[in-house]
Amino acid sequence: MANNATGLDKRLVIYVNVDAETALSHGRAAYGNGQYAPTDEEISALSADERKALLEYTTGYTHLKIDSAVTDWAAIRAALSRDITARAEEGRLREIERNGLICGLLALPADAWLREWSKERAHDVPPYIDLYLTIPGYKASLSTVQDDPRIQARMKTEIEPLLLQRQEEYRAEKQQRQDALDALRARKAAELARVTEAVRVAALHEPTLTRAVNEGYPYTAAYFDLLAERFADKVFSLFGAVVYHEIDDDVWEHPNLKIEIRPNPSPESYVLHDTLVAAALECNQQLPADIGRWQVSPIYRFALKSGPITGILATLRTEVADREIMFSLENPGTEDETADE
Repeated sequence: MANNATGLDKRLVIYVNVDAETALSHGRAAYGNGQYAPTDEEISALSADERKALLEYTTGYTHLKIDSAVTDWAAIRAALSRDITARAEEGRLREIERNGLICGLLALPADAWLREWSKERAHDVPPYIDLYLTIPGYKASLSTVQDDPRIQARMKTEIEPLLLQRQEEYRAEKQQRQDALDALRARKAAELARVTEAVRVAALHEPTLTRAVNEGYPYTAAYFDLLAERFADKVFSLFGAVVYHEIDDDVWEHPNLKIEIRPNPSPESYVLHDTLVAAALECNQQLPADIGRWQVSPIYRFALKSGPITGILATLRTEVADREIMFSLENPGTEDETADE
């Protein structure tokens, strides 16, 4: 229980430290951590600042650095005096730093206090007050001084109203983007419905597809295959010979596929190109306008896995399906026109 006349069971203990350098400078071998139990008279003689400083060194977590080989009361008071002076100087420097930061922040335009996310997320996150805002030469940021009356006054009178304005502009722009996106989706949906209906009507007139259309079987791919085959047959009939061709249900827009304009094509390639243009003109006259139009590319050189090849693309793009045919006078893996370069 109690171990003194006051009835309290604990007494203050000051935790001190003498480092090796200090001990050696005083001609002593002993150094390290120690304890000092002050008397009531010694405590009573302390000033308010000394008592406040002393409290930190009574927990055992922090040791008071003694600049003496003897840890007596005089050495402790001298150490407390140095500690108080050092803390006061640190506080003065912090206040100078704080005031410099505040003045620098107040000198910035109001827009500088606001921030948006990166461009990738600017459309998703509204502007906000940048509490991490700082100015050159200062490590601290706005967050460390936001309780200052000068900062709070500018927040209320200028920054927050500007923030509300920016956020309102953000919401208006976001709504505009959403409205534009909705309109685009509506146009695409209408275009898809229009082309789908045009394909259905056209497929109804194809003997090989009529029953599939009427009974609900898939027919779109077969209809576009039919269009591609007819285009190829038209090219063969106009050209007077069968040329190499490949029908694809996708377009040549893959980053790993190298396509370039063919340098100095051969006369035969020009003839083939003119034939494709004529075939496209004739097939487009027979194709319902709502479905789309065949388009013919320039004469290309294709870098295939089997080797380079000179060819021409005939492309039909729609909202429901694509067909692309590559025509060439060569078989894949051969390059007969190198002499023409």
